[in-house]
Amino acid sequence: MSAIHRGEVDAVLVAGEGGESLLTLQGADVYRTLVEDMSEGALTVSKGVIVYANRFLADLIRMPLQQVIGAALQNWVAPESQPVLEALLVQGEAGKSRGEIDLVASSGARVPVHVSVSQLLSHGTPDVFCLVVTDLTLVKQRQQLEQLQASLNETMRAIAGMVEMRDPYTAGHQARVADLASAIATRMALPEDQIHAVFLAGTVHDLGKIRIPAEILSKPGKLNEAEFGLIKGHSQAGYDILKGISFPWPIAQIVRQHHERLDGSGYPLGISGESILLEARILSVADVIEAMASHRPYRPGLGIDFALAEISRLRGRHFDPEVVDACIAVFREQGYLLEV
Repeated sequence: MSAIHRGEVDAVLVAGEGGESLLTLQGADVYRTLVEDMSEGALTVSKGVIVYANRFLADLIRMPLQQVIGAALQNWVAPESQPVLEALLVQGEAGKSRGEIDLVASSGARVPVHVSVSQLLSHGTPDVFCLVVTDLTLVKQRQQLEQLQASLNETMRAIAGMVEMRDPYTAGHQARVADLASAIATRMALPEDQIHAVFLAGTVHDLGKIRIPAEILSKPGKLNEAEFGLIKGHSQAGYDILKGISFPWPIAQIVRQHHERLDGSGYPLGISGESILLEARILSVADVIEAMASHRPYRPGLGIDFALAEISRLRGRHFDPEVVDACIAVFREQGYLLEV
């Protein structure tokens, strides 16, 4: 029996735990339909020429099916991937082989794929291979995104470190606020990307303090009006530093608004209610909790119980009720610990 007949595949190699078997497709529409409707590319190669390809494979390389069949396989394989594919074909002679290569679409774009290669062992059909191709584009994009996010996290932590080098009394403050804020956002069941935005903004929310003299940041006594005015300017200063950076989220605005209050009594904009970004409303609660619970040059730490009581007292006036409730639940129900 020949596996290739009049330019079409008459057989398909089926692999399973019990071994491999050759099923004839001639007169068996169910098998042909199975291959044609696969959500993976399927092709048969004889002496380097594509003698069969399904629609998925043609769509993957953005070519009409009739132009794929009859073409050399190497036409659609990236130059650096051709030695890899040749090795897979050699290995396929001894059994199934698997690997990753890049195909080249008609536009020239690279298409990362996983390839499974098996030789068709049938009388009269030497050097014939079946290839199953799985598109890895989305997998590679997720990996790249994860790498970018990890790099962004490291960069933001490095930026945060510049502030904390000048203000040892708040060393770790931004990291703790970021962690608590993301825990609150998670409790509120926000989307993952919004939680990540809260975390990043928390990591650098006091960046603007880099413009404040160190002696004011670490002053042990009460600040005078002018000094407090400088401190209040850190939200706007942080925004000014970050606004030129292109983030997927409004990080600069979140930083700018983290001292705004629900009733409009905050700064620097004096905005109120839902005019304040939800991420900033979350950050403001986390910031107050950490600041009250931790030691400061002008007072000892007041403790978590005091801090939770304070945001409860100001619930609905300064702080978003839903955020306050989520914050309390994080501590009281989930046993969250703020490492101060």
